[in-house]
Amino acid sequence: MFGCLWTSEDLLVTARFGRIVAAVPVGAQLCQALLPLFGMEQQIGALRRRPDRVFQIPNVAVVAGDETAPRLNITVLWMPATVGYLVLVSRALARDDLEIELTRQTRRRMLSEAQLVEQSKAIAAANVELARANHDLEAFTAIISHDLKAPMRALRYTTEDLARALADPAGGDPHEHLDRLNRQSRRMSGMLTSLLAYVRLDRDDSPDEAVDTRQLIDDIVTGMPVLSGQSITISGSWPLSRVERPALDLVLRNLIENALKHHDRPQARVLVSARPADGGIEIAVEDDGPGIPSDLQAAVFRPFTRLGDPESDGIGMGLTLVQRAVRRAGGTLQLESDPPRARGCRFTLFWPTA
Repeated sequence: MFGCLWTSEDLLVTARFGRIVAAVPVGAQLCQALLPLFGMEQQIGALRRRPDRVFQIPNVAVVAGDETAPRLNITVLWMPATVGYLVLVSRALARDDLEIELTRQTRRRMLSEAQLVEQSKAIAAANVELARANHDLEAFTAIISHDLKAPMRALRYTTEDLARALADPAGGDPHEHLDRLNRQSRRMSGMLTSLLAYVRLDRDDSPDEAVDTRQLIDDIVTGMPVLSGQSITISGSWPLSRVERPALDLVLRNLIENALKHHDRPQARVLVSARPADGGIEIAVEDDGPGIPSDLQAAVFRPFTRLGDPESDGIGMGLTLVQRAVRRAGGTLQLESDPPRARGCRFTLFWPTA
């Protein structure tokens, strides 16, 4: 809080500004109206000879009876341009007031710094998300421009073969072409459905919930069609954990289905085991199938990649969905397979728990 008084050269108040000097009447004699200056006329007058100096009375108060006025800092300056004096009056802060103000300023600075840190983190996270989105956009562009064109061409060629067969009986059995057309259309539909599931995976914000992981894997295996000669064995310690159930279900279901689907023998054995790990659960899915050569292990996670029979019903998106779900959850997935030395594959999944 501060105020200003302007006076003539004989110290008569000519103007004022501020509530702190509102009680000083215009036209009054300064040293009588502002009591801390009473008797200081000679010292103030000396400023006219030394206009580079100021006259100050710091931290002063007038006590009248039991009432104490606020403590003031008073500064008087000679103003040659206006041929008068300028008096600056401000409230003096006590030690406690200074400490309080210092604490407030420190708190404001700390809050500002904390906000800057949070903004920096948000910007860094946004940059990471933007880079991931750009990578996904490039991947989708490649899928649309290459992978989806193959079944489109197959559909076109099949319809042309069907048209020739209908026009000329020597062109072959139309029912065979219709059967091929039906298979290709189902494959195209499956590819589009899988691609849509891939896009939606990051937008699925299912909350974490307490899940009995043993019950989860039992439900998955019980509902899975297992052919004669195939077996799925569950072992290990399956804890009760807070996880995103739909995502974990998708990952385990696809890993087990792939192990059975791509087995090359009627007698197929799959072992699923689990154990608690630091910050999550570690799950292994092992099979005794043909294995995956080391030079093809990266390719199995790419969209629409099938290493087996190209005419099979598989879409080639299972492991792509698995890897995306694992990364989204903050987990890891490792593939171990060495067909020249031993049969089979082992997928080791680390899934974090809340």
